[in-house]
Formats: sequence, C-alpha cells, structure tokens
Amino acid sequence: MIPDHYTQPLIHLYDQYGAILYGIALENAPTDNAAAQILLITFEKAHEQEIVENKKHCILATLIRLTLETAHHLLGSQSKRSDTPSSPFQQYPFLHQIFFESKAIRQVSDEFGLTSKELGKLIRAELKAIREANYEAVHR
Repeated sequence: MIPDHYTQPLIHLYDQYGAILYGIALENAPTDNAAAQILLITFEKAHEQEIVENKKHCILATLIRLTLETAHHLLGSQSKRSDTPSSPFQQYPFLHQIFFESKAIRQVSDEFGLTSKELGKLIRAELKAIREANYEAVHR
C-alpha cells in the first residue's frame, strides 16, 4: 500500500506519462488486463525506487525501462514481443537508439550531427507523437 504523502506525486506521474506507458504495455501484453497490471506494477516499482525524489535521472526513461522490465518479468514467453528483438520505438529513431540500443544522448547527437538542444527538441517531438497516438488509442 502506498502512503498518502506519496499518492499525489504518483498521480501526477500517471497523469503525465500514463498514456505513453500504457501504450508500451499494450504493445507487449496479450490482453488489456495484462497491460493494466503491468502499468500498476510499474507505478508500484516507481514508488519503491523513489524515482520522484531522485532527480539524478530522466523520470520518463526510468518509467519506460520499468514498464518494459515489468512486462518481460510478468509475461515472460506470453509477451507479444518475446519472440522478436524489435523495439517499441522502431518508428522513432532517436528514442529507439537511446532506449533500445542503450546509446548515450551525446553519442546519438554526434551520430546524427545534432547539438544536444536540437536532439532534445526531436526527442520531445517523438514523445509527443507517442503520447498523442496512445491517447487516441485509449480514448477510442
């Protein structure tokens, strides 16, 4: 059970990133219920790891990693993606390289000949596209 004083920050995280994470969970889960379970466990792990209080990392990156780890752990061979090494970010080249290929932001910016600021704008655009696509999918 999550104490009340942690509830508000987690609600804020859910409001901000829930649609993105649910979309990732749906991509990996065989059913909507399994995706919802992945999302619930992801936010429980976020609370346990105190990611809201830890400012040394990107919260979204950590939540995405937790979602993918939870899906793999919870579903194992039932995961839709367990038989293929594909990335849920395949159509988003910058996010794909950062999350799936585990490249550093500086390395990605150097490979594409971009400044950190330019890469940041492109990553935000990719995240916005994911958020909008997932929002539409959830609210249909």
